[in-house]
Amino acid sequence: MTTLQWRALWTGLLGAAGFIGVYAASTLTARGQRWETRYMNAVAGYDTSEPLLHLVSVPNLVVACAVMALIAALRRQWMAGLGALTVMALSNALGQVLKYQLLERPALIAEGPNTFPSGHTIAFASTFVALLIVLPPWARLVTALPMTGVLSYAGALIVANGWHRPSDVVGGILLVGAVAALVCAVPRVAGLAAEGALRRTLSGLGLALFALGALALAASACVVAVLRIVDGAPVRTAEALNHILVAAPALAIIGGLLWVLATGTPPAGDSRSPDENNQRSEKVERPLGGRAPGRGSGSRSAPARPTMGYSSPGS
Repeated sequence: MTTLQWRALWTGLLGAAGFIGVYAASTLTARGQRWETRYMNAVAGYDTSEPLLHLVSVPNLVVACAVMALIAALRRQWMAGLGALTVMALSNALGQVLKYQLLERPALIAEGPNTFPSGHTIAFASTFVALLIVLPPWARLVTALPMTGVLSYAGALIVANGWHRPSDVVGGILLVGAVAALVCAVPRVAGLAAEGALRRTLSGLGLALFALGALALAASACVVAVLRIVDGAPVRTAEALNHILVAAPALAIIGGLLWVLATGTPPAGDSRSPDENNQRSEKVERPLGGRAPGRGSGSRSAPARPTMGYSSPGS
């Protein structure tokens, strides 16, 4: 298993585990359903006039797929383009099947349909993640933070406007992250590997964003669940918690994917991983025997052995 596949597997498994954990805690327990009801009462007011949320439509998703394919074609990264399209199609289809066919919301507090995961959130997240896959390494570094910001803002709007519960949004983002990471384990989907300082920067930024997202998710959940700050909280406090709670998984999946994509695929004709290439470039090539023979060194020569194109001193 290559470094890329190892990173992709672990990132995908963490995303899947987070998705299952969020669903179990928020939907399958009375405490989780009660917490989300209080949360929605504190931060949400139903509003259908937000223009950003109306960008989610089948025609717009088709346009987004065409843009991904064009970028991949211009870069001649065909597998990256195929991977990006697979992430978008699989994430959105899987989200609909899970929400309407496989997952249920038991009536532990009140009757209501299952809304987990959020299809709108999946549409936004899959578009940004697919774009990250088809972009070259330097562009990933430039666009990672803006993508995270827009995804966080869109997710917060979905909750604040009453379109979805917070667990629906968090679950949708984690689902896309898991699908994208596992798709990137397929050879050549991640594109060419970044090199040198760029590779180290992408890996470092990815790990930093992932750690920050995990910390923000844990901290916001503790503040709400332990201190019960949602009950009667000022509007601005509730809104801030909403933004932090939604930004956490966005940071985690963008960071995790950066960490995966930083390794990428070695150039054509080179089967070594980037780690092996870096180690090889640092080695100093030395002649057989540990050092080059020299005249008048005074050292005893090694037993005679056949050589190619070399005459010993004094011959």
